[in-house]
Amino acid sequence: MCSSFTTLTPAIQALGDLSICPGDSVLVAAEDGMVTYLWNNGLTNDTIAIYSAGNYSVSVVDPNGCSGTSAQIQVTILALPFANAGGDEVICSGDSVLVGTPEISGNTYQWEPTTGVGDAYAATPMVSPNTETEYEVTVTSADGCEAVDTVVVSVNGLPQVFPGNNQTISYGQSVTLGGNPSASGNGPFNYNWSPSNSGLNGYSLSNPSATPLSTTTYTLHVSDGNGCSNTNDVTITVLGGCDYAISSNTISVLAAAGSSFVTVTVTGNTCQSWTLSEGCSWLELDTLDGEYTTNVAFTYDENQGPERSCIIQLQNGDQVVITQEMGPVVGLAENESEFGFRIYPNPNSGTFNISLTNILGNPVYQIYDHVGRLVKTGDVLAEQSSINMQTCSEGVYTLRLMRGGELVGVERVVLMK
Repeated sequence: MCSSFTTLTPAIQALGDLSICPGDSVLVAAEDGMVTYLWNNGLTNDTIAIYSAGNYSVSVVDPNGCSGTSAQIQVTILALPFANAGGDEVICSGDSVLVGTPEISGNTYQWEPTTGVGDAYAATPMVSPNTETEYEVTVTSADGCEAVDTVVVSVNGLPQVFPGNNQTISYGQSVTLGGNPSASGNGPFNYNWSPSNSGLNGYSLSNPSATPLSTTTYTLHVSDGNGCSNTNDVTITVLGGCDYAISSNTISVLAAAGSSFVTVTVTGNTCQSWTLSEGCSWLELDTLDGEYTTNVAFTYDENQGPERSCIIQLQNGDQVVITQEMGPVVGLAENESEFGFRIYPNPNSGTFNISLTNILGNPVYQIYDHVGRLVKTGDVLAEQSSINMQTCSEGVYTLRLMRGGELVGVERVVLMK
């Protein structure tokens, strides 16, 4: 029997955190041993699961018929993090695209599947799937709540490119490039051949005509209706033409009171159709193991001004521009030059002397071979210095005397062993 003086305050206990994520629940239990339970949300069990925010209490009746109501507990619903995987994307095979949205401080990110994902734990990773893929990002807040979003990345295939078969032609012949067709896939197609200046009659044609002057590899770049692109190569081998490398495109020589000489070296197949502009003439053509050396002579003309040039035009369109500069050059003589020095013996077998008769200080000598390479340099330390060229090959060399960075004299040295 319940006494009127009896006050019943049943205990209730939360069996978990009272702050929960949306969709989660927390169990709340009332004191055992009561005959009836009535929660303020209408439930009548001794233990209930709470999914919504609010204040909760329970009214009970014990075996003695006494009744009472518990104190309230408060349940709070936490906020979900923001999850946005971004809009669906379409890429070309082999390309990548950025997915997701900028990172929010305190959140963590995880992407699935991880295949083709640059960083599966980044807010905005680069992805490069091979086929259409749906990526899912799970965002977790600092409170442990999770939100999920997805993005679909579709993949367009690349166009197939058919530049044609490798072919061999004779010099001067033409050949049609490309296949039949030159591309397949999702048209329309745009074509771009390179190098475009190598004998093509059109670099944007599907099947251009090519007349290469030397063996050439052409690259066909095709873009399709989806904006995807691909490339492929074809090599046209040219027989009997000019296939070579030149030693230099620009060569300077000093003018002489007669003729000046310069050497051009070409490595590769023989080219018989070299041409010279006015003012130059061939002296000789030497051939040795695919290397062709020719000496070009200038005839000095004081009416031509302080500088003039001639051009060697090679068969494949390359040019060697030879510039003739004003400057005194003395002949092969042992008498004193106008600069006040002499070289003797000249010709010599590998050792010669420089005698300074009217040059002050200690100039620097520089000796160049027939292709302009510096082979020896040093100081002239006295009025007469001996120069040793025993390690050098036979030939004609140019000796320059320099003082303070300025040219003070030039002489040719002939080495005959």
